[in-house]
Amino acid sequence: MVPAALLLLSVLASPAVAAGPVSVTLYYESLCPYCRDFIVGSFSEAWQAVPEIMDVTFLPWGNARSIDQPDGSVTISCQHGEQECYFNVVHACALKMAPSNSVAIDFIVCMESNGQDTQGCAAQTGLDGAALESCAVDPAMDAEMLRLRDITDAADPPLRGVPTVEVNGSQHPQNEIISDLLTVVCREYQGTKPAGCP
Repeated sequence: MVPAALLLLSVLASPAVAAGPVSVTLYYESLCPYCRDFIVGSFSEAWQAVPEIMDVTFLPWGNARSIDQPDGSVTISCQHGEQECYFNVVHACALKMAPSNSVAIDFIVCMESNGQDTQGCAAQTGLDGAALESCAVDPAMDAEMLRLRDITDAADPPLRGVPTVEVNGSQHPQNEIISDLLTVVCREYQGTKPAGCP
């Protein structure tokens, strides 16, 4: 029989169990008010509390549509107009240009929190605002936006609206994911729960 003190010591000395991060994929569009509410609310709460257990993918396409033109080009139209198409591309540029995914996510959270202030959010996150704005009007970004379209169109089940969030590849339970992402991420995490978990 192991003395209680020795058993307690072995439990306290056990290393924390590490696990892979929880995958969080957000399908959204830049000027959607519901997307903004999720990004600056439930998502930000989770991102600030437990970023170390989250593997985040932002897909700024949402309800945009692409239209093939007779000359072979593609025109993209967005639910909230041309300005939304522009800011979707700014977000996509940040995702491509940022030195890390965390910096890109912080930039997008700032953009959603501050009325899409590209220069201010770039300065706050250490990105080059002029480069982001140049990238956003570069025709070469059309291919990247069509790649985001293809990923969005391949969502299973298909999106019924935005925001739509997948956690570890599942959209269920969507209402809880949208309203309390932190709880869902912590529940899905298979390792020792970090201090930021409720």
